Amino acid sequence: MAKCTAASPRITSCLLAGCLLFHLAATAQARSLPAIALPLSQAVSQLSGKVIEPPSKQILSAIQLARAAWLEADADAFARLFATSGEFVVPGERWVGPAAIRKAAASYFEQYSVLAIDLQSTLVEGNRAAVEWTWVDIEKATGRRNSAEDAIAIDFQNSKIQRWREYIDTQTPMQQQDGG
Repeated sequence: MAKCTAASPRITSCLLAGCLLFHLAATAQARSLPAIALPLSQAVSQLSGKVIEPPSKQILSAIQLARAAWLEADADAFARLFATSGEFVVPGERWVGPAAIRKAAASYFEQYSVLAIDLQSTLVEGNRAAVEWTWVDIEKATGRRNSAEDAIAIDFQNSKIQRWREYIDTQTPMQQQDGG
């Protein structure tokens, strides 16, 4: 039987998928079973006997859960998305661990209400994601409405957020409101 190898240590997912499909076809042929083309996720789940969600689907789900937590002012739900040593970083601030992240989010929710989070784009590669969203909140004490465009770099480890790093642009939304 032929072996799947790669010239470099960085094996692309296409090569892995090809190797897996080749292995499935060769196994089916050796056992005199019909070779059936399956999507990679189904093929892997049939080999292991359980349903396996691709990392990208888990990551996209976590991003939607984070968005929902902010919109619902749920500090506990946001903090649960993080690994034990997970980091939440915004300009000028950094919190480590779910307890510290929960406390920071709860403090934010005491002062602000999130009105909208519009997801603009999401890019997932491996265990990393880049998210761009537009954020609108209101300061409870003054009624002042704030807008920001955020770019967020997120690293995942074992389906948990290891690092959430936000880059926040508050100037561009203000210029757009002023017609500039």
